[in-house]
Amino acid sequence: MLREKSQILIQELFYCTFVVLFQGEVMRLIKQFFLSFGWGIIILILIIIPGDFIPHVHTFSEWLQWDKITHLILFGTFSFTILIGFSKYHPSVIRKKHYLFAFIISVLYGGLTECLQYVLDMGRDGNVYDFYANIVGAFLGCLLFFLYKKHTMNKVKSN
Repeated sequence: MLREKSQILIQELFYCTFVVLFQGEVMRLIKQFFLSFGWGIIILILIIIPGDFIPHVHTFSEWLQWDKITHLILFGTFSFTILIGFSKYHPSVIRKKHYLFAFIISVLYGGLTECLQYVLDMGRDGNVYDFYANIVGAFLGCLLFFLYKKHTMNKVKSN
């Protein structure tokens, strides 16, 4: 009887400790990556806007410039904000794996949004060229963050 009660007590203590630690870690992640989560929601909203609400472009060169630049900006900003989250979560150093993770998450999210546009009948279409623009945007966001970090580190070293 005493052994069963002590096992139950140990299990409850372990469970409570795990829940408290896990909740604390989840809240820390949410705080550090708040910009990324918010930007991801903005991307999703913009991606699922019905095609009737998007301005029509008359020439191919106009479409190519506006549409692809939008994808570059959306997913470049997304990977950049993920790296901002990593820099808050690991303030001492941003490693190659963080850049790779930000790039992969951005590319996967870009692929998901194109699949959603393809599947949902909202006057939008999933497009492989848009996906390519998402990939380039994700890469540029990582590159810009790298250059930003390098610039700020050089400023700190020179002072």
